[in-house]
Amino acid sequence: MKLIEIIKLSDQLFADFGNRKKPGRISALYIVPEQKAYAVPLNIEHKDFILKLISKSPETNEFLQQACRVIPIDFDAELTYQGVGLKIASVRIGISGFEEHYGVRHDQKDLLSAKFFANKILKRSNQGNIIIYLEQKYVCSK
Repeated sequence: MKLIEIIKLSDQLFADFGNRKKPGRISALYIVPEQKAYAVPLNIEHKDFILKLISKSPETNEFLQQACRVIPIDFDAELTYQGVGLKIASVRIGISGFEEHYGVRHDQKDLLSAKFFANKILKRSNQGNIIIYLEQKYVCSK
């Protein structure tokens, strides 16, 4: 499986990875130390996809140390009037099945880093052929 890094939201990204678990959703895993995010494929769960990003066995402490620095980000989009662009209705940060499955807790500073990264993605996305209306609505894990 080829990893697809998310630089910005685009028509092609929505075509390939959109509508994950709900209409308009693109899911990503953001690796804090690398400051890169990778699109989660439609047919794989977060708890399985993280194994593609971390080479350590899930039974090890090294895996947990690395996994706590991998933050899920969901971009939830809605089509605007007459389908002329996309409106980001919400951005969910730090919420997915892998935290519960592996017992992972994220540090507050890493969640904040993911929020800033998500905001960069949205700003970059507003420059292409896709129009994104930004609403500053974030939902973060505690």
